Amino acid sequence: MTFRKLEERSLRLADGLARLGIGPGDKVAVWLPNLFAPVEIGFALARLGAISVAINLGFRAHEVGDILHRSGARALVYASSIEGTDFSSILANVDPEHTSALEVLVTCGDGEPQTEGPGKVPYEELLDSETIAEDLSSPDSPCNAFTSSGTTSVPKLVLHSQRGIASHARAVADAFSYKEPDCVVLGTLPFCGVFGFNSAMGTLAAGRPYVLMPVFDAEEAVRLIETHDVTHLN
Repeated sequence: MTFRKLEERSLRLADGLARLGIGPGDKVAVWLPNLFAPVEIGFALARLGAISVAINLGFRAHEVGDILHRSGARALVYASSIEGTDFSSILANVDPEHTSALEVLVTCGDGEPQTEGPGKVPYEELLDSETIAEDLSSPDSPCNAFTSSGTTSVPKLVLHSQRGIASHARAVADAFSYKEPDCVVLGTLPFCGVFGFNSAMGTLAAGRPYVLMPVFDAEEAVRLIETHDVTHLN
């Protein structure tokens, strides 16, 4: 995907989300592996002044329900299944009381969600737009919420502003030497964690290619390193 294509898809996605009623301050939970979708969603939500709430791929029903409940997410974007994990089945076992705020389920990939209640929308349907959503972004708008490891019984939700995300991405680009003209970064760490997310944002800030791995596999990583002349790996 080119930078231009990423921008175009993010703008269309922002309009699709706006048509679902997502706007400034709304929380959208994102439960996805390292695909193009979570990157596109991040920029789309920022344009709307909305907040992306990252859900760890290793979470199961109780933990997913806890994050959805405490964040008050109005929408959830997730992959039905990947690499043997059936996310739809996990979601079906979430306590209904913890999904009371959910109004929309957006699914990426094949398969239909098995839960009842919220509206169900295919991800590609949100991209089917010819208009551009109004730019409601601002540097001080809350942008991303990540779960901390913490020392308590439940993860804390740590909120970051658009200014913080952008500033940190540029700092990462400088500190990790991502601006080198031959730099190619292999993304092995999941976007649902800050290390993986910052590696991706830092690479984009440097204007360099980022190679995505939905799920880490050592042999596949070696193949990608050789194929794409990867220079940086976390």
